[in-house]
Amino acid sequence: MSAPSGPLGVVVWVLCAVSALAVLGAAAGALLLRTVAERLHLVTLVTSVAGPATGLACALTLGVSTGTVAVVVVVALLAATAPVLQTGIARVEREGPAE
Repeated sequence: MSAPSGPLGVVVWVLCAVSALAVLGAAAGALLLRTVAERLHLVTLVTSVAGPATGLACALTLGVSTGTVAVVVVVALLAATAPVLQTGIARVEREGPAE
């Protein structure tokens, strides 16, 4: 399936570009940062910008369908679980290896 034509197509491409730039920026930043705690901040960029932007682009492309509902559910699960997982990773990193 391709992007819709007209202004909606432009919006879809812009959302995809924003998503790609967010992921590439986070990946480049992860190469520069040294600690896990610093790198976890970059994961937030991916989960709060790239995920919703990609989900919205998919939803606009698919229109009203069951596929759109699936995309919205996945983006909602990403938004709900990412902060919990990031906090868990930070806590494990801070406490060190288990004895």
